[in-house]
Amino acid sequence: MRNVKVCENYIPQVFVAKELREISRDFTRPEEMIREAISNSMDAQASEIKIAAYTDITYGEEELVVEIRDDGIGMDKDALKGFFDLGRSTKRGNKDKIGEKGHGTKIFYNSSEVIVYTKYIHDGKIFKATLKDPFRQLNIVVNKGEGDPPSILLEEIDQSDTYLDHVSSGTFIIVRGYDRSNTATFKHEFLKDYILWFTAWGSIKNKIPNSTLPSCKLYLKGINRHDFEEIPFGHPFPDECFDFRELRKIDSRRPENHYVRAWVKSSPVINYPQHQVDIVFYVEGDGAKRAYNEMLKWHGRAKQGRYKGEDQYTVSERYGIYLCKDYIPIQRKNQEFAEKSEWTKWHAFVNCQAFELTANRATVDNTPKHLLQCIINTAKKVIEEEIIGTDEYQDFAERVRIEAGRRKAENERNSLKRRVNKSKKQPKYRIEKDGKTMGFIEPSNEQGVIWVLAQILAIWPKTFKWEIKDINSHFGYDLLIEQSDPLSNAIEHRFVECKYCLTDEEDFNHSLTFVHQIICWDVKLIDGDCVEDVQKHSYVFRSYNPSEEEPYRKFFLDSGKPNKVEVIVLSKFLEDCFSMKKL
Repeated sequence: MRNVKVCENYIPQVFVAKELREISRDFTRPEEMIREAISNSMDAQASEIKIAAYTDITYGEEELVVEIRDDGIGMDKDALKGFFDLGRSTKRGNKDKIGEKGHGTKIFYNSSEVIVYTKYIHDGKIFKATLKDPFRQLNIVVNKGEGDPPSILLEEIDQSDTYLDHVSSGTFIIVRGYDRSNTATFKHEFLKDYILWFTAWGSIKNKIPNSTLPSCKLYLKGINRHDFEEIPFGHPFPDECFDFRELRKIDSRRPENHYVRAWVKSSPVINYPQHQVDIVFYVEGDGAKRAYNEMLKWHGRAKQGRYKGEDQYTVSERYGIYLCKDYIPIQRKNQEFAEKSEWTKWHAFVNCQAFELTANRATVDNTPKHLLQCIINTAKKVIEEEIIGTDEYQDFAERVRIEAGRRKAENERNSLKRRVNKSKKQPKYRIEKDGKTMGFIEPSNEQGVIWVLAQILAIWPKTFKWEIKDINSHFGYDLLIEQSDPLSNAIEHRFVECKYCLTDEEDFNHSLTFVHQIICWDVKLIDGDCVEDVQKHSYVFRSYNPSEEEPYRKFFLDSGKPNKVEVIVLSKFLEDCFSMKKL
């Protein structure tokens, strides 16, 4: 019989500092701090939320300061500890709350200082929590491989010298040096857009029938604004307008560009009837989108007074169809639902409370695979049968296709005019040799060089001591040639590369090992210039004047080895050998 000795019941240990740092780093977008703060304030039943971002030089260097204040129920001491703890949330299990994992507020650790004042509604006590230099302290402990996370100083105070002294409850958070004081994502316009698209304040609940909306106001003052702006609750949608008689009054030429039609649908999840998907599906022309969304880039000159900044985006970068939880957009899934670019006309959302999110709320990938696929299949079925399959949608889609064809024809017509005008201004030349002549337009690109070369070889096939066996200007080298070795008469194959203008190695993206000649219209190199091919082999550009043996100007790329790469500069070669004249 075996003897078994129980040593101990071991409980796995957690390196808390490392986990805190990793969780805080999982939130890869700095603005996600605002998302988490808004969720907490709304969960606390606030009637007013104020968010301000500014820079401060109190400590010498310019430092980003973000303040979030609300008049929610506040926190008692235990809940305040949970604010800083990992994975501990007093809201866990409460499905009416947005934040229940205890991960979101760990994003605050990515800062130089966090101060939290809170006044609890049930006892009126005010607590202050101070976390000094969390980002630096966490890194020190993690790099050492041992030690505790930074401690939080908790104080019960009689008064806070803030607005909390004059309200029954609330929470006031001050974050300094967040994201190493990177201010770019705390610009007012950027933050406003983010809040309305990716936070609980930009919820699509405002379009779901019988939804309870918060009786709350939110005010924002971004880094470049001097006063607070009230941000209306709910994700922004345009008013419906799908009567083409009315649309033609807006734009007689492209009425579908201002088309807006909405569908709101609900359905139990296939194989999971206890769960439901809610779908808000808007079809919008690009003109309609730009009428309410100032963050969209504007083609051509923007209207006076319209916002213009580096943080703007295109329709294809933002629009499409999003998966949501808590009616907050989480993850864009265009390819799951649409073919080609059809989704660029969509402003659509699929919400399901059965989605399970990753710790940083970036994806729905924690959802069990079969459940996730059933949710998506349910949404696809509803969208295909009850939206895309309708006469209204198909009528709009057909008008868009017709308009796309009209615009293509118009673009081609304009292109024809431009090409004709350009051709009138392009220099024209005539060459002659052996009693034969040829006229041509000066090439303006690589394809033009190949075309001129083809015409020359058709009339004077013996111009070069090789024969073309293949042409491919889209990939690799342009010409495959065949020639006889002058000593052995053996047939060998090499490449000829064509260029409009030979400049330097940045223009030449090939190896020169198998290149026999480079043919170009012009050259910007001068004698003695050094270039490298993609293999980092060095070549010196050499030029030689005509001689009795060689009656034309010659150019080479010389690697110092026997086989030099000849450069035929057509503009000079044709002057020397074909008596080229400009007409």
